[in-house]
Amino acid sequence: MIDDEGIYPTTAEGLAKLCPVLEQGTVTPGTQTHPADGNCGMVLTSRARARELSRDQAVEVQCLAFGQARARKDFMPQATFWPPGRR
Repeated sequence: MIDDEGIYPTTAEGLAKLCPVLEQGTVTPGTQTHPADGNCGMVLTSRARARELSRDQAVEVQCLAFGQARARKDFMPQATFWPPGRR
């Protein structure tokens, strides 16, 4: 990650000036979740090195699936993502 827009100071007056994303909508850039809201994890190693560093030799990490969903900035209603096999 190189940069994060993060949370910044605002006021009720400033939020009231934001237009909804959809006509007749209620979601604005000020009422949706933080653009980086979510989770991520990354492990780059070999199986041998992971076992060497592990406190519990019985633990093994597997990648079962991954996915990505994107929408243009400030348009969260469009970013619906269905995990594989769950739609």
